[in-house]
Amino acid sequence: MEKSAVIIGFIFLLLFISPIFYTIILRRKRKSSWENRIQEKAKQMHFNIDELEINTKLFMALDRSKNELLYGYLNPDDFQIDKISLENTQVNLRELRTKEQGIKNVELILKHGKQTQVLDFFSTEDDYRLEGVEQLAMAQKWEKKLC
Repeated sequence: MEKSAVIIGFIFLLLFISPIFYTIILRRKRKSSWENRIQEKAKQMHFNIDELEINTKLFMALDRSKNELLYGYLNPDDFQIDKISLENTQVNLRELRTKEQGIKNVELILKHGKQTQVLDFFSTEDDYRLEGVEQLAMAQKWEKKLC
């Protein structure tokens, strides 16, 4: 009786844990696939990636030797990459909060001369799966790196 209870318990444990492992493996595969696509595009643009960070909808890569930033949104249908020089670039973090919702919007604003780029890290309208606090921390980290 004891052996059968242990076996049944082990089977239920596997049934409940296997979806978690499947999700982790699937996320790693997606991230690896995006990394490869970004690396290929970066080589075509003669961009050497020193540091790469992939969010659920945004990626940012840094080339310290050229002092440039490569960024784009992870859209499988329309995957586009933009590059901006960080020389004489002003970096600002904009965070909108409300009492009811907490963090509502997190953006990193890059101003290079007359050109302004807004990198949307988090928006409650779009990102129901993300934590605003985590995205704010990531945006703050990149703001420090780019200044």
